[in-house]
Amino acid sequence: HDSILRWFMKSDKSPTGRWYREVPVGIKRAINKMESDSIPENLERKSVSRLYSIETKKMDALCVKDSSNQLPLGWNESWISTKKVTPSPRDYMDVWRDRENSNINFDINFDGETIYIVEAKGRRKSQETDKVLEEAVSGNNEKPGLEKYAEFFLEDWEADLECLIVVAEDISIERAESLYPDIKFFLAEEMGF
Repeated sequence: HDSILRWFMKSDKSPTGRWYREVPVGIKRAINKMESDSIPENLERKSVSRLYSIETKKMDALCVKDSSNQLPLGWNESWISTKKVTPSPRDYMDVWRDRENSNINFDINFDGETIYIVEAKGRRKSQETDKVLEEAVSGNNEKPGLEKYAEFFLEDWEADLECLIVVAEDISIERAESLYPDIKFFLAEEMGF
């Protein structure tokens, strides 16, 4: 899964821009829940934010359209590295709450940006293309899919969604495009994976 995503980000088929991994979505919902719950006044806001950040979901990757290609933090020197340095869900929540005055060291305010959302799917034993595609696009009981990620993301940020992308190790592109014509699909094999 991670390897496929890294190959895609470096391929000539991927969008060009600033890449972010494991971006939390559902921040607005988590903040609204936090504010509606009765929280004792003596609890520190940072501690409460940490508790509510677990309610957010994390999408695989997000690319902010840009003229240069910048891999996620921690992947700049060696894109094969598995080391990931990413902002925490609480960092995203803090920026979301105080967009104008945030002093977070990451550029994670997506308002006004044009973005691509990417879901990666590795090979699954004896799993048919339709099932892999359904998981990627619509999700399952354990994890949302691209459609929900996009919905939550657009609730959180005033951004322009350019495209939803699925990159997978083992699917039929023709079948994928016939089932989900509004999503772009890439086969890992096409990128030399």
